[in-house]
Amino acid sequence: MSKFIDKSGEQSELNIDMKHYKGAAAKGMSLRQFVNSEYPTSSAKSDTFSQLCASEGLFFAGNKEFGVKIPTLKTILEPSAFDASGAVTSDVTAPGSRYLFPAAVLEFVENKLQVDRTTDVMAFNALLAMDYSVANNRIDQPIVDYSKPGGPEDAPARSRGQLALPASMVSITASERGYKIPNEAIGMEISNEALESTTLDLVGMAITRQAEVNEKLVVDAWMAEMLNGNPDDEYNSVLTSVTAKSYDSTITAAGELTQTAWVKYLYDSITTRRVDTIVCNLDTALAIESRTGKPVITTDDPNSDRIDAKFAIQYPQLVTSVNMQINELIPANTVVGLDTRYALARVTNSLANVSDVEEFVLRQGTGLIFQRGQFVYKPFGNEPFHMMTLTV
Repeated sequence: MSKFIDKSGEQSELNIDMKHYKGAAAKGMSLRQFVNSEYPTSSAKSDTFSQLCASEGLFFAGNKEFGVKIPTLKTILEPSAFDASGAVTSDVTAPGSRYLFPAAVLEFVENKLQVDRTTDVMAFNALLAMDYSVANNRIDQPIVDYSKPGGPEDAPARSRGQLALPASMVSITASERGYKIPNEAIGMEISNEALESTTLDLVGMAITRQAEVNEKLVVDAWMAEMLNGNPDDEYNSVLTSVTAKSYDSTITAAGELTQTAWVKYLYDSITTRRVDTIVCNLDTALAIESRTGKPVITTDDPNSDRIDAKFAIQYPQLVTSVNMQINELIPANTVVGLDTRYALARVTNSLANVSDVEEFVLRQGTGLIFQRGQFVYKPFGNEPFHMMTLTV
């Protein structure tokens, strides 16, 4: 029986089993989130889930000072039928450690990925306008239509008579095309001989390394799809582009950019789309940096007195800075601009598949599947994107 300190400060026992996984799935939560919300603790040092894992001996790090050792998988999967006093325990066929083990390893993987902020994965996450989870393998994309007569882009709110219904300014419908969230599975098999020497932290690190490599491949695929579109997604078509020369006719060669073209590109359609992030390869980034006519200060003394009347741009909003991501997947002489407030959305089903966990727990096997589903789409189509090529 797993133990934790409840909200009254008393030690409580909790028998984690399949109903907790199913309860978490029903609420769209991970097991950690579900347990923490349903069984709050008074401890300021650790949450309920961490306490339950610790009570079952699920430690990812040892502590020599307190004699804490990282458990082997044999200890977790095949615990002794005797407690420390030598008495026979009753919780042998389905110990709490077996139920907590899948969720604990998944938490280890997620925590490991979150602290690594130098990968392409973290850079891609910065482009997401929405990032949410569902407890389902399918989603229907909502369509927000502002184009109705009297809508927010057509007319302001109007007065209405007594008992009269107000004019509908917006309609929200579900897309006729539903999306299936693809599942990504990581399998693990451990021989009986390896159970005694394989520790929990080693399993976590092995799965984390595989997850990092896999996540990089997935993000690369999403970047390619962002540019080239997806024929199976009516809202994810190939991006169209404008040329730098269309903003400045003085450009005569590919790979050239002027200050005039750069500023006009950023201000193009700024009332409906503001480019706050650009993605390009290194050569294109250097072309932007060395653009012709870029404002520079060489001999001016900023401390000298002068008679001047400076102007401040009030409208449209002044573009003072743009985030840049360098990604070699972007073709040469191509700048992909995004309004990250609206550009991309990701829906994730990061819960362990209940049937897989249940099979693992009941058969007491040495094989396990960790499964996660992710899907990225353009909630507003290509409107928040603005691509420019340095071609003539």
